[in-house]
Amino acid sequence: MPCGPSPGIEIIADHEATITNGNIKATVSRRGKIVIYDSKGNKLLEEYVRHRQDPKDSKCSALTVEARELRPTLGGDYHLTMRFESLDHEEKIFGMGQYQQPYLNLKGTDLELAHRNSQASVPFAISSLGYGFLWNNPGIGRAVLGTNEQLLNIAREHRRREVPLDLIVIDFFHRKHQGEWSFDSEFWPDPEAMVKELKELKAELMVSFWPTVENASENFPEMLEQGLLIRHDRGMRIAMQCDGDITHFDATNPAARKYIWSKAKQNYYNMGIKTFWLDEAEPEFSIYDFDIYRYHAGSNLQIGNTFPKEYTRGFYEGMTAEGQTNIVNLLRCAWAGSQKYGTLVWSGDIASSWSSFRTQLAAGLNMGLAGIPWWTTDIGGFHGGNPDDPAFRELFTRWFQWGAFCPVMRLHGDREPKPAGQPTATGADNEIWSYGDAIFEICKRYIGIREQLREYTRGLMRVAHERGTPVMRTLFCEFPLDERAWEIETQYMFGSTYLVVPVLEPGQRRIKAYLPGWSIVEALGQEGYCV
Repeated sequence: MPCGPSPGIEIIADHEATITNGNIKATVSRRGKIVIYDSKGNKLLEEYVRHRQDPKDSKCSALTVEARELRPTLGGDYHLTMRFESLDHEEKIFGMGQYQQPYLNLKGTDLELAHRNSQASVPFAISSLGYGFLWNNPGIGRAVLGTNEQLLNIAREHRRREVPLDLIVIDFFHRKHQGEWSFDSEFWPDPEAMVKELKELKAELMVSFWPTVENASENFPEMLEQGLLIRHDRGMRIAMQCDGDITHFDATNPAARKYIWSKAKQNYYNMGIKTFWLDEAEPEFSIYDFDIYRYHAGSNLQIGNTFPKEYTRGFYEGMTAEGQTNIVNLLRCAWAGSQKYGTLVWSGDIASSWSSFRTQLAAGLNMGLAGIPWWTTDIGGFHGGNPDDPAFRELFTRWFQWGAFCPVMRLHGDREPKPAGQPTATGADNEIWSYGDAIFEICKRYIGIREQLREYTRGLMRVAHERGTPVMRTLFCEFPLDERAWEIETQYMFGSTYLVVPVLEPGQRRIKAYLPGWSIVEALGQEGYCV
């Protein structure tokens, strides 16, 4: 892509300097205050500063608050603070990635600029005034299936019941130790034959891949010696305790990325597994002491939020080198730019509750507005939920119906009660026939709806790839001139055709929907579909 024109710079002696880039202009006063304008001269944003240096300033104040502060911290890092103030009381702020809170409009919220399990900080905000703001700094801050036969039986049962199945997943602990990235032969004696049968059943296989390395792993000594692991500035080299003492490979180290891909290629890719579930991508720590960890590219406080982007980059580059062109991998986190490496984000290990269900709607919409269009969630939530409980069946059904109109429709969860005598932490059955015949028929119907939408959804994915337009679109994305559309947080457009109104409360049988602007909701066949 050719470069655009260089920004225009103008300096007016003893007054202010300006820099113009396209339709936006910034001025810097002689005292260093930055104000940002649009092409028509409307003031969009200005730095928040309060002092008494200029008594003629209408915002002269004794508060003594600077717009920018840079303070040193222990370990040679710095804490940077920048303050801006909104000039329009009606302004709304969206985006910023995925946070477990229910607000679509983020104005007035306090967001931690750090990754955690189910939290993905993508620091791009978009304003209702028509501008976007990228905090281009990755530093930390604020603003299961057990064996071959079990898996194959699930795929066979889908075919017997005539339920479409595109992809099935082998979750974590299919390996002997974390950091070995291969099938445990005791439980997976013939993975190549398993992959072959799945392909005959028209299903692809995805495997879970963790960045964690257990001390007992056969690869730990080599990775430690070659400097491929995250370092610790103090304390023991234990970042997480999960079935052993573990640390993580250093995704910011090119040599570590190549090493990890070589293991994935040798033990999975070469037998026909072309899609990966890159879990624990924040990465997850048992204790989030962000100042402890140090990467090849810098301290965690400086660059830690780039980890998920570099993690998926290693797989993307490895798969590209093998000649693969259609690359999508599932990750539990992302940062600005992750999307160019074929990243599909899901919202992490969330609760199986109505409040969690409501929160995912805001998370998915804001993730799209932050530039990450491929997104999904655990239908029914991850933690808890008993398929025999009528109350959970209702939640599961509503969540499943909504899932048909998410960028990716995906069923996953750790259900209760846990079966006894399992070699790993396997949950109860979670297939759609596990919830009784009535729920099965509803789920099968919505899978059918999703199948009918296959080409439409593929077109939305193409637009997202080429233009960055979200698949799940807030109403104001499609109807920016409709003032009410900026207020609606519980409806959205699936592309430009379908208005989606999820049922977010238990026992709800009727729901009011706002039809924005002149919209006409197209139905499949002769009826609409209540989600």
